[in-house]
Parts: sequence; structure tokens; C-alpha cells
Amino acid sequence: MSTRVNNTKVIISARASYLHAFEPDSINGSDPKYSVSLIIDKKDTDLIAKIKKAVEQAKEVSGCKKFEDAYLMLSGEEVGE
Repeated sequence: MSTRVNNTKVIISARASYLHAFEPDSINGSDPKYSVSLIIDKKDTDLIAKIKKAVEQAKEVSGCKKFEDAYLMLSGEEVGE
């Protein structure tokens, strides 16, 4: 049996702030998007390191330099210029 490893995702327990999961929200006149800010303990250096590693892995896998473009590419959406 093979095991698939995905280093671009980190599953955590956190509190949500500014949750826009049910309706997209426009911030400062931008296109409406679904979004959330997660509150994590800044003293949890292991978790922060895992999140940073996942972001770097997503950028590397997608070939993009910006995290936003890497996320869009990995999720199957079009990447803007």
C-alpha cells in the first residue's frame, strides 16, 4: 500500500476571525472572495514552521513566486498576471 504525502496542507486547531465562508466579501473595493483569518499561538514555533514549510512547498510545486498564485494554481483556478 502506498502512502501519499501532501506537504502543502497543514491541519490545525485554531480560532477563526473575520470569517467569510458563507458569502464572499469585498475588501477595499477588490473582487469579492471567501476568506478567513486564523488566530494561532505565536509561541507555537513548530506549527509556524510547518505553515511556512507548506507555503514554500506550494510555491515550489506550482512554480509560482507568490503564495497567492501558487494557491490558485494548486486549486485549479487561473493565475492572473
